[in-house]
Amino acid sequence: MNRALWALAGVALLGTAGVTGVVIVASSGGEEELLQQPASVTPTASASPASTVTSTANPVASPTAAATPSATAALSTPAPVPEGWLTYADSQGLYSFRYPSGWHVGTGGQRSVILTSWDTATWMSPQFPPDSIKVDVIVAPIDQAEAKPDGATSSSLLAGAQGWEIVYTYDPSTMGGVTRAHEIAADHGSYRYFVTGLFAQEHPDQATLLAIAASFKFGK
Repeated sequence: MNRALWALAGVALLGTAGVTGVVIVASSGGEEELLQQPASVTPTASASPASTVTSTANPVASPTAAATPSATAALSTPAPVPEGWLTYADSQGLYSFRYPSGWHVGTGGQRSVILTSWDTATWMSPQFPPDSIKVDVIVAPIDQAEAKPDGATSSSLLAGAQGWEIVYTYDPSTMGGVTRAHEIAADHGSYRYFVTGLFAQEHPDQATLLAIAASFKFGK
């Protein structure tokens, strides 16, 4: 199953378990097993460079897909990294990236991290807070990771490495307030890297996600 849908499957856990409890996104013990499950997505009739798809594989709810011209523009150019952002460095030396200083960081698994624009320790609702963003950074062995989804477009946003990206749009009333998921992936060494943004915003802040992706650096 694709990374965006697994991230959305953890929506109901965010309010009660906190960042470190969203193990469905990328748990250290079961990550490879989750990644081997096949994706079930159906591309829209008019696929564009920012193809939006509908999926019925999400256990939370079925999203409503719609063409999103603004997403197409957002995919084309990385955003600059603002001054004052902090640096996250993976403990295994696999990668590093920059992120907004006011965000909260938690571990999502052995090689993964979860970023939220809100404090999950104080937000108890299963819904995303209004106007919030969550970013999952997930790393998996290439031979066990998700393949390029149907409808995805080629991308080199992660440190110039060849990969793909894809945008999913949703009906927020059925998806915990989430309006869009944007998955960016690339290969380096023996791993496949995923950076997925989940937006609970009427006008998704693509610039923040793209700036995180633009700051991404591979280690060993």
